[in-house]
Amino acid sequence: MRPALPLIPLIPGLCLVPMGLILFGDVHGGGLPLLCSFAAAALHPSLEPSVLVGVAMGIRITLVVTLVSWGISSVLGCLLGVLGSKKIWRLWAGITWPALLLRKGLAPLRAVHELIWGLLLLQILGLNGWVAVIAIVIPYTVLLARVIADQIDCQEPPALPALQSSGASAVSVLLTVVVPAVAHPVLDHINHRLDCALRSSLILGVFGLGGLGTDLMLSLQSLRFQEVWTGLWLMAITMVLMDRVLRLFRHRWWMTPIPLVLALMTAGLGSSLTLELPWPNPQLWPFYIIWFSK
Repeated sequence: MRPALPLIPLIPGLCLVPMGLILFGDVHGGGLPLLCSFAAAALHPSLEPSVLVGVAMGIRITLVVTLVSWGISSVLGCLLGVLGSKKIWRLWAGITWPALLLRKGLAPLRAVHELIWGLLLLQILGLNGWVAVIAIVIPYTVLLARVIADQIDCQEPPALPALQSSGASAVSVLLTVVVPAVAHPVLDHINHRLDCALRSSLILGVFGLGGLGTDLMLSLQSLRFQEVWTGLWLMAITMVLMDRVLRLFRHRWWMTPIPLVLALMTAGLGSSLTLELPWPNPQLWPFYIIWFSK
């Protein structure tokens, strides 16, 4: 007997069985009062002015990191996605090997999670907000590039052979046939990446990279659950408002440059949020080379 093909991706889920047995054996009621206190605090978040101001500042930093990383990764991802498409290279030069080479070169960057990138860059560049931005930009750019390249390659518009046979230029074919065919799925993925970037910047803040994540971790360590829920509720409201704004652009692909430009313009706010990116000391470059080679 052979497993059906749709069941093969579910095989790694079998590890949940031994993990569940181990966790079931370690369950105890010692932390139940603490868990009940955390749950009860959800109904009574802290409304002190100092807490609200601190949470608002943390959300502001988190949003700046989110928008900057989302804007940069969206622009770079679109450019690399076009360059990674075999169909585009076939239209331009009649070859496909540059697209394959670019895809293979970007694959290792896509395999590393943004959390790992953040911990790695934290050791090299120090504690600053740009570490979180770069950690999100690297994997998100490569993921978006792969999605765009696959969307372009899998689309076969009926007008494509007619334009090619008529001698139309590669740019005309790209703007007339390819872009409208892939616009909606690509925009949906870009909008989804903004939501993912917000969660990633929040998680990276837990490791001391600033923003609301750092504030939540400090409040949680000091058992100030009401302050934790203040940040969580305000972050939930922010995510709902962001989703509402994205819906305005979901069916208007020609308006997509507007949020991207606004996202890139928020990079100017970095100076007021201590997001300076110090260049590594040139005297330590040999150390960085040896560290990377390990």
